[in-house]
Amino acid sequence: MRFINYSMKSIFSMLFFVLLLGCHSPNQEVASQNPLIHSVYFWFQEDVTPERIVAFEHAAKGLIEINGVQAVYIGAPADTHRPVVERSYDMAVIVHLDDLVAHDNYQNDPIHLDLVKEYSKDWNRVMITDID
Repeated sequence: MRFINYSMKSIFSMLFFVLLLGCHSPNQEVASQNPLIHSVYFWFQEDVTPERIVAFEHAAKGLIEINGVQAVYIGAPADTHRPVVERSYDMAVIVHLDDLVAHDNYQNDPIHLDLVKEYSKDWNRVMITDID
């Protein structure tokens, strides 16, 4: 009986050690999965129709097709009301990219260039932020 208990303890100890060796440090894991975030805020011209805004949103969803794009989020300001919250924009497009190289390729991709060419006349103001 004592031999079985010792063996079980040894097996659990070895399993724990193997699992521990297979784990990555949290900082390494975050660094390898940390995308470049490209945030674009749009203020539309006053005469832009709702149909045109829907068409822009649909076209922006197509950015996901660009190589190196991990995710695309599109939306209007949330219904949060605090003095520090910027709510004057009409729509935001947030793009998660693999890295800076993917960002640079995204900027020159025909899908992105066509979107800018087609809809830039509808924007009164654009603000872009990139975080890495």
